Amino acid sequence: MAVWRGFECLFIFVSLFALCCGQWGWRLPPGYACVERPVQAICRLRPNPTLMSSEYRDIQGIVIFTQRITCFGHYSLQVKINIAGLPANGTWDYHGIHVHESGDMSRGCESMGPHYNPYGTAHGSPRDPESRRHVGDFGNVVKDPFGNIQGALFDNIASLVGRTSILRRGVVLHEMQDDLGRGINRESLRTGNAGRRLACCVIEPL
Repeated sequence: MAVWRGFECLFIFVSLFALCCGQWGWRLPPGYACVERPVQAICRLRPNPTLMSSEYRDIQGIVIFTQRITCFGHYSLQVKINIAGLPANGTWDYHGIHVHESGDMSRGCESMGPHYNPYGTAHGSPRDPESRRHVGDFGNVVKDPFGNIQGALFDNIASLVGRTSILRRGVVLHEMQDDLGRGINRESLRTGNAGRRLACCVIEPL
């Protein structure tokens, strides 16, 4: 009987405590709160104004970045890509896409600098370890016969938060297929021989 009354008292105490918390808006101090939250960013792609060729002047699109952040770290970065206006030449083509060091568009895509590479490593594939790729190495996207690119990728190294965040840096879509650092010349280990910069944008937080 005494044990039952003990449980009854505990139940009443917990109920009153919960009621008071709800009534007066009591919250844990910020240092004790641990809430998982999403972080998002957007990049609105536009054609490189320094290109003389007219076939790339209609490029437009958006790149959406989403990442879930917890008190103990963060999940993989999700990148959704939707681009239109490339040449509708009836073929499927690969185009390199990378995060570049700077969000400076004062000279179009040319002022965005090299690939974002805070660790000073060689260019590689997004599947390579951190020691064998740039943080900004996102590999290739595929253009359909009608001039559109639609797809998504996940990256375990690039992030929207932390010391090497890609926020306010640049995304560049290249003319050629990225050889992922497996080419036979030195340029392969720097840019993947991905060619001219067709379009670009600045990664802005949402």
